[in-house]
Amino acid sequence: MTIERLDNSNDANVVTLMAIHAVNVRENVVYPEDTIARITIKGSNDSNSNREQKYNMLAQRHTISYDRTTGGVDYTLRPSRSFADAILHEWVVVGKQDVASIDVAALYAIADSLPDAQLGYFDYTFSDEKQPLGERIATIANVARVDGNNIGDVLTFWRDEKVTNPDAVFARSNMFWDEYKVASANVSTRWL
Repeated sequence: MTIERLDNSNDANVVTLMAIHAVNVRENVVYPEDTIARITIKGSNDSNSNREQKYNMLAQRHTISYDRTTGGVDYTLRPSRSFADAILHEWVVVGKQDVASIDVAALYAIADSLPDAQLGYFDYTFSDEKQPLGERIATIANVARVDGNNIGDVLTFWRDEKVTNPDAVFARSNMFWDEYKVASANVSTRWL
């Protein structure tokens, strides 16, 4: 890149470059693992260069899924809006985690129990590649009011809703070892 003075002035001025953008349009190039979007902006140089460039995009997410009849993961990429598919895909494909380290059956049982499928639609994208996997999973789960927790080495899920028979998991994080008192809300405890 070259910056050149277009007049013969001898003024001692300083060149200030506010922003520069370069785009190389490549023809006949295939990136099998990536989705590429070409964006064209209309506007003056000042209006386009002095702000952070963010764009909205209407796209359809392709994810892996869970086969409820076999109990296995279906690795075929298909269009999906399901939060459960998004979590499974993010955990296994993007995060490269072992399928055995996530409670897939509980996740899809929650998805199947939603009174309206739209309550489990996940239509977001993550623009920050440095966002930790756990935060991305929590964001996806939050659309269906689902929360997760590690029990041992397995990430398991539950939905924040009224239930007839509440369950509670007691671990070091919610127990106080002073005379084995249990911290819980509206749950009767029986020691077996």
